[in-house]
Amino acid sequence: MDFKILLICVLLVIVGIMLMVKNKFYKHPANDMSFPAELKLFLSGVLLSLIGIYGIVSEILKII
Repeated sequence: MDFKILLICVLLVIVGIMLMVKNKFYKHPANDMSFPAELKLFLSGVLLSLIGIYGIVSEILKII
């Protein structure tokens, strides 16, 4: 088990959750100019969280 990778994955999950909570794209109307920017940041947070969760699960499965 590599603790560096596990630590990085935990940080990715935390940063991803922070991005998703901070950028609530659904509060803006679809024709507003900030809608695409907020959506992009929200989806980036989702992607970071999924990568982090994948890394954590991968490291846990190496132990088993």
